[in-house]
Amino acid sequence: MKRCQVYGQTMGSAKPGMAHVPAQSCPDIAAMNLFVVPTIGFDLLYAFVIVRLDRRDLVWINVKANPTAEWIARQITEAFPWDEAPQHLIRDRDRIYGTIVTRRLRAMGIRDKLPHQLRLGRMALPNG
Repeated sequence: MKRCQVYGQTMGSAKPGMAHVPAQSCPDIAAMNLFVVPTIGFDLLYAFVIVRLDRRDLVWINVKANPTAEWIARQITEAFPWDEAPQHLIRDRDRIYGTIVTRRLRAMGIRDKLPHQLRLGRMALPNG
């Protein structure tokens, strides 16, 4: 079975507890996150990022002062046009991802996963 790199660990390393994900499933996994960026004028902007996990390709990035669930759903649609959507999208438990985002993901055929639902092992996800 071919193995792919998970969070900086090399292929075929024999560290105990290392998570191995089949190489053919890596392109079908992406992750999205919304985080706060302070400006020089002490305002807060929210950056929305989507990354594919196979090669850590940056798929989409956008910034907004007051994001809404509708805006995030539209960003997901623009990030994955046509048949480019992954099968799985990892996200966190932010309230901004409401039922609107969940419905959009289901309509696009994407299964959303929270980090605690993944079975990647203890060394696959960074601490904190």
